[in-house]
Amino acid sequence: MRHEMIEIQSLGGGGFSLRNNNCHLLVDPYLGGTPKEGFTRREDPPVRPEDLAGGTMLLSTHCHGDHCDLKLIKFLEGKTNCHFIGPQSSIDKMIAAEVKKERTQAVFPNDILNFPNVEIKVFKGDDPKEESAVIYVINMGGLHILHNGDCKYSEVY
Repeated sequence: MRHEMIEIQSLGGGGFSLRNNNCHLLVDPYLGGTPKEGFTRREDPPVRPEDLAGGTMLLSTHCHGDHCDLKLIKFLEGKTNCHFIGPQSSIDKMIAAEVKKERTQAVFPNDILNFPNVEIKVFKGDDPKEESAVIYVINMGGLHILHNGDCKYSEVY
């Protein structure tokens, strides 16, 4: 089986950029500093917000600041046509920050999203600090990528 070329870039922390010819998918991108008291970001982000301006979709696994970076989301909303996807807690946080509702999409376990050359399956996450956390299995050009945010390992995926 032949796979199409996909560029995968770590954005630091749990964030990744996945890009093929049709889509630039951002998963849990966090470009901020220290997300909360008691935590320290040890390295600067490898990219600037401007470097992600080609993003067509942003997936958030849950609403914590290092997985739902409102500063970056607001930047992308103003500079791109990026669509913002996440569990209801992430979407509520975005809408409270005045992200346009029509640019957002809440996802729930067992949802399957289909876009040109990209399929995203949504599973319930097991994160003791965030009840609504989700896990994504992304099929991009024949390559399956699991992104579990902060969730524990499970035999289900």
